[in-house]
Amino acid sequence: MEKSIYIGTLLVLIVSGAMFTYSLFGDNGVWMRYYVAYLVVAIAHVWYVLATLAKEDVLPRKYKKYDGTPVAIIIPTFNEKPELLAETVRSALRCRGNIHVYVVNDGSTNETDWLALRNIDRNRVTVGGYPDNRGKREAIRYAVKHLLQDEKYVVLTDSDTLLDEYCVLKLVEPFSIPKIGAVAGDVRILNSEDNWLTKLCSAYYWIAFNISRKSQSALGQVSCCSGALAAYRREFLARNVDEFAEQTFRGAKCTYGEDRHLTNMALRDGYDVVYAQGAVAITDAPTSFKKFWKQQLRWRRGFYQEAIYAIPFMWKMKPVLWFEIVIWELVLPVLSIGVFLSVLVYAVLDPSLLLFGVIPSLLSVSIIRYMPIFFYAPHNVFRMLGFTILSNFVMLWQAVIALLTVKSKTWATR
Repeated sequence: MEKSIYIGTLLVLIVSGAMFTYSLFGDNGVWMRYYVAYLVVAIAHVWYVLATLAKEDVLPRKYKKYDGTPVAIIIPTFNEKPELLAETVRSALRCRGNIHVYVVNDGSTNETDWLALRNIDRNRVTVGGYPDNRGKREAIRYAVKHLLQDEKYVVLTDSDTLLDEYCVLKLVEPFSIPKIGAVAGDVRILNSEDNWLTKLCSAYYWIAFNISRKSQSALGQVSCCSGALAAYRREFLARNVDEFAEQTFRGAKCTYGEDRHLTNMALRDGYDVVYAQGAVAITDAPTSFKKFWKQQLRWRRGFYQEAIYAIPFMWKMKPVLWFEIVIWELVLPVLSIGVFLSVLVYAVLDPSLLLFGVIPSLLSVSIIRYMPIFFYAPHNVFRMLGFTILSNFVMLWQAVIALLTVKSKTWATR
C-alpha cells in the first residue's frame, strides 16, 4: 500500500509538471481553468465546513458533567528551562479535577526536574524517567507503563505549555460517551503580538483549532490531537503504547508525528475523536522564520508519514476524513505546484500579472476557503490573508521538500 501511495503521488507530480509545460508552451489559459475548478472545489468544501460548524454550534454533543474520575497529566521534558517547566507544572496543578501530575525527565542534562520541582507539592507530582535521552514516545510509554496509578483518563501536554484552570474538565467530559477515545484541546499563542510572524501564526492556530478541528469534530474525526494538549482513555494507551513507541517508517524508528499517530490509532480502533472547545492551553510560537520553517517542515513530514499510515484503513473508518486527506491535503496542493510555477514565470515576464492577477487570485481563493473566519473571528481576517501569502509563496514548496525527505530525522521533536 505504501508503494501505491508513492506511485500515486508521483503521478500527481507528473500531471502537475505536464500542466506547467502545457501552460508555458501550449495554452496559457490552463491556469485560469484550473483556478476556476479549484474555486468550485473550495466552495464545496466551505459549504461542508459551514454545515459541520453549524451542527457543532446548534446541535452539540451532550456530555455528562465531570464526576471526579482520577486524571493523569503527563509532561515529558528534555532540557527545558527550569522556570518554564515549573510554571507548566504549577498551571497543571491549578487545573480543576482529581488530578495527578507525572513529569517524565527524558535524560535531561541540566538537572531540569530537581531545579524546577524543588518547591512544588510533591504529593501531587511524581517524577520519573530515563538517564539518557530516548524521545517523547519513550517518555510517554514510561509514564503509562511505570508511573500511572489509578487514573482512568490521561492528558498529554508539553513542558512549555500552560494549562487553563478548566481545561482538564473540558477535556475529559467527552469520555462520558463510550465511543469517544481521544479529545483534542484548543491551543493558543501566548506571544501573538511579538512580531509579524507570531501575529500570522496566531491566525493560523485559530483556524487550525476553531475551524478545522471543530468542523472535523462534528463527525468525530479530528485528524490530529495536538501534542500540546490532548486527552486519551487510559485503556487505549495501555493497549497501544508499545506499538506507538516502536513505530517505524521505511525501516527507521519514528521520532516525530507522535500526536498524529496516537490520533490515527484511536480512529483505527473505531473510536470517535472530538475537539473540546474551551479546553485551552497556551504556548509560544516561533519568533524567527528559521525556527518556524523547521517546525513546519517537521509537522509536514509527520503529516505525510501519518497519511501513508492512515490512508489504507481511513476510507473504511472515516471516509469523509479520507477524502479530506487525500484530495484536499495531498492531491490539490501538489497539483497546484505546476500551475503556480507557470504563473510565476509569466509574472516575471510581466510584473503587473503578479499584482493584478496572482495575488488577487490567491486572496480570493483564501477568502473562499476560510470564509468561516469572517463569521467566527473577523478580527483575524487580515492576519489570515497575510498567512495565505506566506503559505503560498514560501510554504507551498515545503510540501515537496517534506515529501522527498519524509524519512529524515532532522529537527525531531525530542
